[in-house]
Amino acid sequence: MVVKIRFFAWLREKIGMNSIEMSYSGSLQGLLNELKKYLEGKANVIFDGNNLKGDVLISVNNKLIPIRKIKDFNVKDGDVIDIFPMGIGG
Repeated sequence: MVVKIRFFAWLREKIGMNSIEMSYSGSLQGLLNELKKYLEGKANVIFDGNNLKGDVLISVNNKLIPIRKIKDFNVKDGDVIDIFPMGIGG
């Protein structure tokens, strides 16, 4: 199973990439845990310890996922996960 993770605004600049593809099957929380390992030292841009920072939003296939539902939300093959800071727009 492959999912695409895209980064936006200043998160993209600090992480140094637009997107990555990861092989993963399971919960969105588990995927974020794998992403944290993958990003290593740059993970602190998105995470505060083991949790998402309060100013970071997650959407799956353009649907915003509330932080309280991340652990119960399962990702599927081909899903596109967007990670972006609050307050972007245009």
